Parts: sequence; structure tokens; C-alpha cells
Amino acid sequence: MAITPTIDALLEKNPKLRGGRPIIAGTGTQVRTVAGLYKLGLIAEEIATQLPHLNLAQIYAALTYYHLH
Repeated sequence: MAITPTIDALLEKNPKLRGGRPIIAGTGTQVRTVAGLYKLGLIAEEIATQLPHLNLAQIYAALTYYHLH
């Protein structure tokens, strides 16, 4: 059986990184960077072209966090 990452594994908050703001794990990209592009009207696939180091799962995790908080 394959192991599937959870949203908790895709995002992290560390007081020593980015002032404790939530980031996409392993990238240093802040959730608010993704949310900012979303607020400009970009959809997840367009955000992926702007931030090619992220995959769609990471982008959707960031957007989920944004909408929940």
C-alpha cells in the first residue's frame, strides 16, 4: 500500500523560519505567497507556472490552509 502525504506533512510552522508564518514544507515558500497569487485571480494551475518548484498538492494544501485560517 502506498503512503500518501497529508496536509500536515505538506505545511509547517517553525518559529525559527519566516517568523513562524506557515510555509510549504521543504521549500521555504510562505503560504501567503500562494494566497497572494490566488487573491490576484490565479487558479492553482496558474500558480504552479509562477512557482514551478511547487507541485499542485503543495499549492492546494497552501490554499486549504489559507481558507481555513
